[in-house]
Amino acid sequence: MRRTTVILLAILSSVLLLSVIFIIHLRFFAPIDKTEKNFLSNDNFSGKVDSINVSLYKVIRFVDENNNEVNDISSSLMVQPFKNEQQKGMFCYPKELSFMINKQVSGDTLIIKLSYSEEHLTDLLDKYKSKRMHANFSLYTDSASTLSIKNESKKMGTIFKNITLKEATVYGVNEIVIDSCKIDRLNISGYHAQISLANNKINIFSIDLENLNNWKVDKCDINEEHLTGKGNNYVSLPKTECKKMVWKGKTKDSEINVSLKADKATISF
Repeated sequence: MRRTTVILLAILSSVLLLSVIFIIHLRFFAPIDKTEKNFLSNDNFSGKVDSINVSLYKVIRFVDENNNEVNDISSSLMVQPFKNEQQKGMFCYPKELSFMINKQVSGDTLIIKLSYSEEHLTDLLDKYKSKRMHANFSLYTDSASTLSIKNESKKMGTIFKNITLKEATVYGVNEIVIDSCKIDRLNISGYHAQISLANNKINIFSIDLENLNNWKVDKCDINEEHLTGKGNNYVSLPKTECKKMVWKGKTKDSEINVSLKADKATISF
């Protein structure tokens, strides 16, 4: 075989391989475009909702019920102020998605199981002639509430928006967004979660850095920031982020390395 032919075949093979990799990436890893024509969201449903009273429980836990999942499905838990008394302390979801929701009680914990099974969701997408879906589930609360949310669903992020709370404890394995909120005490932890805080007023913010992928704070008024974790941890602390930062390692060899960006600061041990 001539050398030029070998080179040409190598180039064609490389192009074919890259094309296959690109298609696989789009199929499984590309972000969902919520503006695309065949995208199914809450806006496509009737507006009728089903609900679960969560106010009786100390902890609200979300888990995925099965592993046979549709890849092009995602959801968000929207934690927000109630608009009327009927919404107060309720977890609400579109009636069309009732088949996804199952509940179980364990002591003072309400476990909400989310089924993203291919069997049911493929039929739903076919019914609405859609290829992808992002569903919003709402949790309505009031300013006197103390919330504890443990979201173990890989398909569902947690978003707090425009809410005032006495205390919130949040665990997640997806995204955790705290936006435009006023919270006296905020406690965050997770497993490979993406954490984002923006435009909030927080008295005491506690975060467990262990197993977190990334976290950022933007335009927040934080009085005290309490950090913990294992191993080596690296933090960039702008002068506007908080008035006081406290570190408490989980083990004797835990370390924190702080890049301090401030005109002046006080460090105590």
